[in-house]
Amino acid sequence: MGHKPINRRQLLGALGGSVTVSQPAAAGLEKGHKHRQILNQSDTTDSDETEYNTVVIFRNDDPAPWTDIEVLSGVNEVFINNEIPFTQGIVPYDKNEDEGINLEHEVCEYLNSVAEDNPELVENALHGYTHVRETDFFWGSEFGGLTYDQQNQKITNSLQQFDECFDQTPTTFIPPFNTYDEATVQVLAEKGFRLVSGGFYFQRDYFGKEMVWEDNGIIHLPANLAMEDSETQEVKKIDSLEQEYDKNSEEYSLNVIMLHYNRYSEEADKQVLEGMIQHALEDNSKFMTLGGFAEQIENGALKRTEDGWRVKETHSTKSS
Repeated sequence: MGHKPINRRQLLGALGGSVTVSQPAAAGLEKGHKHRQILNQSDTTDSDETEYNTVVIFRNDDPAPWTDIEVLSGVNEVFINNEIPFTQGIVPYDKNEDEGINLEHEVCEYLNSVAEDNPELVENALHGYTHVRETDFFWGSEFGGLTYDQQNQKITNSLQQFDECFDQTPTTFIPPFNTYDEATVQVLAEKGFRLVSGGFYFQRDYFGKEMVWEDNGIIHLPANLAMEDSETQEVKKIDSLEQEYDKNSEEYSLNVIMLHYNRYSEEADKQVLEGMIQHALEDNSKFMTLGGFAEQIENGALKRTEDGWRVKETHSTKSS
């Protein structure tokens, strides 16, 4: 279902008056104090609000028409068994096989069954259209570098194909290869999206801003922790991941954790994912989906504090 867009006042209020950190402005700030120096926090706590050290969002990319359901199911079971919300970035169309996800497709049946059985945990987001590199924009992009008209047509096609399977309109967009440009943002705003999640370093280098910020009614919230090594594509060691997590918690009180389900066919790799969840649980974390993050800001239920986040609880403290 669609939602009204979040306006700048709502986002500024949730984040204490500022939503961007440009590289020049951030230069010279001490680690662990970046947000304290640029955000104004609230001072009061209502009885129905809970304080958390960190917001944690798991972003599982690439469920698609070619998906190995057994492998995807194994990853999803890790989240579901721990009652952890997660966003699935779904590619709706296979260009090579000229095949899309529709109600008769086995992948569609599986994805719908998971969402129906766990509505409080699962968000289905749009992950591009075909996940094919169309341009050399940055290290490659399906959208960045195309004209507005080309991107508008691709996203229109994506939404039509998405609708063939899911009885809902996505409000979260995950660009393949984590890259997108100003034209992408314009199209997303016009189509009613609320949040785009690309890559941390891409967002910093192209837009000149770090972590969460808003533009044209769209929240930008990049992944800032990758579960797999970008060169080998292998799942990282748990010690390394925990160190990255702790650094993000200290600097941003945000961990948007990107993974690709097809790297977790082995039990040892699923154990690393389990380990990351347990590490986050020990950090007094608020788990949510990307869409849940945007929605709770819109509803005034999520606010930045000096030491983390204040959340107005409604149901489970783990759900979005």
